[in-house]
Amino acid sequence: MARSPHGRGSTLSRLTATCLGTVSALLFVALTTVRLDDPGAYYDELHQATAAFYYLGHKPSMFSWEVHGVPILNMSYSGAIKSTLYGLYLRYVEPRFTVYNWRLFGVVFVTAAIFAFYLIAGHLLPLSGGLVFAFLLLSDATVLLTTRHDWGPTALALALRIVFLGVWLSLTLGEPSRLKYALAG
Repeated sequence: MARSPHGRGSTLSRLTATCLGTVSALLFVALTTVRLDDPGAYYDELHQATAAFYYLGHKPSMFSWEVHGVPILNMSYSGAIKSTLYGLYLRYVEPRFTVYNWRLFGVVFVTAAIFAFYLIAGHLLPLSGGLVFAFLLLSDATVLLTTRHDWGPTALALALRIVFLGVWLSLTLGEPSRLKYALAG
């Protein structure tokens, strides 16, 4: 445990924060991937996937708007960020859509964000703060289910918010940098 620069007691070491982030991320994967393709697909999650098929040379007639073969909009509130990243996955890794890998893609976003949170800000938190964050995140059924089935879509939005929270805490607790200010902006 290291001493906080703001006199707030001891904080986690970088190693402890990294371990806590790893354990939290792995628990998140374990909680969200059990029988991931059950139940089958439903409309509200799959309309995001159609734009990904542009990267395989298909032109979906519904749910997406493209410019020069690149989908830019498929939802009014999220654009086509996940669809584009998943489309690149389809093009360069595995050109076969499955409900399992579509859902796993969202889980990977949030898993990476949890790990990034602890790398960015975990060492600035006391052990109790790091544990409470993990407990609240991993015990929230809404977080688990909406990430698992990407209702909304929520996986990418949650991942971005977790990383933003880590950057904000890092700036607030005493590790400012131009890169972090740029990310926060």
